[in-house]
Amino acid sequence: MKRLCLICGKQYQQVGRHVLLSHNTSLKEYYDQYINNSPKLCTVCGGQLKFKNIRDGYNKYCSHKCSIVINNPKPKNSIDIKCLVCEKIFQVKNSIKNRAKYCSLKCKYIDFQKRYSGDKNPFYGKGFIGELNPNWQGGKSFEPYNLEFNDKLKRMVRKRDNYTCQECGYTEKQLGYSLSVHHIDYNKNSNILDNLISLCKNCHGQTNWERDDWSKYFISKIRRFV
Repeated sequence: MKRLCLICGKQYQQVGRHVLLSHNTSLKEYYDQYINNSPKLCTVCGGQLKFKNIRDGYNKYCSHKCSIVINNPKPKNSIDIKCLVCEKIFQVKNSIKNRAKYCSLKCKYIDFQKRYSGDKNPFYGKGFIGELNPNWQGGKSFEPYNLEFNDKLKRMVRKRDNYTCQECGYTEKQLGYSLSVHHIDYNKNSNILDNLISLCKNCHGQTNWERDDWSKYFISKIRRFV
């Protein structure tokens, strides 16, 4: 079935970009001038709609939020709840009415920050710092690095590891920064290549817990480079 071009009157298999290009016009301009007869505004909020294609024209709604208003109305067996933070009215199922307090995660975080920050936190001032912390290792993290642990050595380790975090597999190009070089046995004075491994910031931060397990894990992993 051939279609009629409303600009030149000729029939084509499909009035697509290749046809409109010869008329020096775009799909959107063709639709607005020759096909569209209705206002291009969202039926919910009146916002500007985004053009989709000639067949479908413009999207019916300007956002997913407006689409939900029409396509997913108030669910059955639901009740209105007032948000504790912004006081917005939102709907929830009757079965969870006693647990629903916030209209969004943003409001939940704001309320938690107000209730549990500083001295309001039940763990505030309990002394989980320094020697009282269960992960205390005698202050190793405050020891200075050896002069051998320089930028040249770090570049050698990253090159050996193909500039890839040896735990999660993300590359420096994907992360957008240089990888950290981790001491497998946590001894800052042991700077041989077999004791160094490349890690991203996130994975490197996780190695502060259960150090013995991490050491054994990385030792087995580093053997493939030897």
